Amino acid sequence: MTIGQNSTPAIQLSNDPARPRRWMLYGVEGVTGLASTMLVISIFFFTERSFGWSMRQNLMLAATQGVVYIAGSLLARFVSGKFGRRNSLLVLFVMIGAIAAIGIVRPTPKVVTALLVCYTMVISLTWPMLESLVATGLSARELSRVLGAYNLVWAGIGACAVAVNGTIIEHWPNGVFVIPTIAHACGLALLWLTPVGPAPGSAPDQQQDLRAEDALVEQRRLALWLSRIALPATYIVIFSLSAMLPSLPAIKRLPTSYATLVGSAWLVARWFTFWFLGATHWWHTKPRLLLWAAVLMLIAFMGIVLPATRNGPLATILGIMIGSQILLGMALGLIYSASLYFGMVLSDGSTEHGGYHEALIGLGQTMGPLAGAIAQTIWPGSAVAGIAAVSGLIALAILGATAAAWRAKRAM
Repeated sequence: MTIGQNSTPAIQLSNDPARPRRWMLYGVEGVTGLASTMLVISIFFFTERSFGWSMRQNLMLAATQGVVYIAGSLLARFVSGKFGRRNSLLVLFVMIGAIAAIGIVRPTPKVVTALLVCYTMVISLTWPMLESLVATGLSARELSRVLGAYNLVWAGIGACAVAVNGTIIEHWPNGVFVIPTIAHACGLALLWLTPVGPAPGSAPDQQQDLRAEDALVEQRRLALWLSRIALPATYIVIFSLSAMLPSLPAIKRLPTSYATLVGSAWLVARWFTFWFLGATHWWHTKPRLLLWAAVLMLIAFMGIVLPATRNGPLATILGIMIGSQILLGMALGLIYSASLYFGMVLSDGSTEHGGYHEALIGLGQTMGPLAGAIAQTIWPGSAVAGIAAVSGLIALAILGATAAAWRAKRAM
């Protein structure tokens, strides 16, 4: 069987006994994505508005969150192996809900900084387990469809969360902590109600699919290497961009409610990319597309941040920024989808590989903001210095991916 063929009749899909369980897990993922987006990705608009933080301070917070995200992601395998994925998640949801609630009663800079670091550490443990629960025991084709839906859920919720977070920050600052607290309580309830049973899918069918697709193993390994080299670069972009945007001159000319709306365009574009990739399979056999996606990502990042450092006509600047964000979302969507799909299909949806995937996200979250913060320390107040430092890291990732592709081609 080649990728793209439908190996499961429609009537079997409609009677899939694992479907209710999977939809419950999508619900858990959705509310977790809502909360984590507000407290990890778009929290920098809150710190800039409520605490008056500079770009350097926001970059340092993002880098610190990245360090603990790596640690938590790599610990997920140990924790889930010792206590089980579902039991671990139940306890972790209680913990992150309680951490988020602290911000409701004491939203001071020191307390918020501490809770954000602790929150990021704990939330990073949950994602590899959720990914594994959704992905285990599926054939290669079914895994592509299921992970496509998985990506649509968290990416769609995240885009909405960023878009409205500015309005929440302006009119209900405590909502930044109230909503995540409620969301995690809902996630806890949903997970508790999720049926406990065998992993979705059929192991014999899966083994048959994998035997039939042995010829694709080398392509998958190459795609995994390329995506895993490029994945940290995507989060270098995401967290550097998130930390920089509130302090850029063009964005500061907007009310916070409009600023987060403008800044959510790349998340919307990424959602549509996830939808397209989840509905198709042609990209499974074209690993070198990831190189072009990485190049496009660098161009798009510079197209977003450089115009925003100038004081020209605001409508023109915002038009360029939004157009560049659309390109950025497309590039990010392809690289993320490839990393998660190829890691899971080669490991049968293991928590370990989910942890590697998330740890690489944390690596990017650390490297990009840290480079930007160092540049801001050397050249205080220079947004261009921070942009140059981040762009340099992305360029290095592109070179690394190019070298990996060249080596793989020579080895074939």
